[in-house]
Amino acid sequence: MLLVFDIGNSRTKIGLFHRAQLLSVVSFDTMSTNYVSDCKEALRLLATQDKTAWKNLSGIAIASVVPSHTKKIEIVCKAQLKKKPLVISARLKTGLTISYAHPLKLGSDRLCNAVAAYHRYKQAVIVVDWGTATKFDVVDRKGAYLGGAIAPGLGASAQLLAERTAQLPRIQLEFPPTVIGKDTVQCLQSGILYGIIEMTRGMLSRIKKEIKQKPMVVATGGFSSLLSDHISNIDAVEPHLVLEGVTIIYKRNRHHH
Repeated sequence: MLLVFDIGNSRTKIGLFHRAQLLSVVSFDTMSTNYVSDCKEALRLLATQDKTAWKNLSGIAIASVVPSHTKKIEIVCKAQLKKKPLVISARLKTGLTISYAHPLKLGSDRLCNAVAAYHRYKQAVIVVDWGTATKFDVVDRKGAYLGGAIAPGLGASAQLLAERTAQLPRIQLEFPPTVIGKDTVQCLQSGILYGIIEMTRGMLSRIKKEIKQKPMVVATGGFSSLLSDHISNIDAVEPHLVLEGVTIIYKRNRHHH
């Protein structure tokens, strides 16, 4: 039994795994002012959902892109669960060869996405992670992590426009009835959503040309269910890829932990 944290910029997800199987997952707002108590509440929820699994917890692992929160979670885990978590980074055995200029600067979410996708499909993969940022990560067929790309994500784009303009409202991120918007809200929905889809489509074709291999394209991240149907060249949608990657890396390093 493994307890796994994915601390992203917008959401923190906690998953409970039995071997490679995700039993349950809860999430809460990373930006919350009561982050620690929200975390304790989420852990309580997981514990009540699966009492037997909770008693047999063998380890804890964290992938985080918010360093200040990593420390908070470590303290909570030590206090409440009497276990020291393994914090994921490129220092650990990942099963991939990391061809990145500064491996330790590679976000642990991107590392976990790449590890999980390659582990699952055993071929060249491109992972598209639609979250606060839109991230592309590329692994070749031999298991070398080649790098990728980072662009503003759906949430970031919508927020930026609402904050930086006098007259543009905050909007619901849903597809408008037509690409040509008939009012300001529809125009924003069209530009932001179809814009990110065209950007993703274009980036995928550029990346494919560059690696000269036929990769599998795997989508993940908070917006993957909203966007993936609109892009025909997405081969699979795996919403909890980061959590899966954390478990795989944990298993490869548990003897050193």
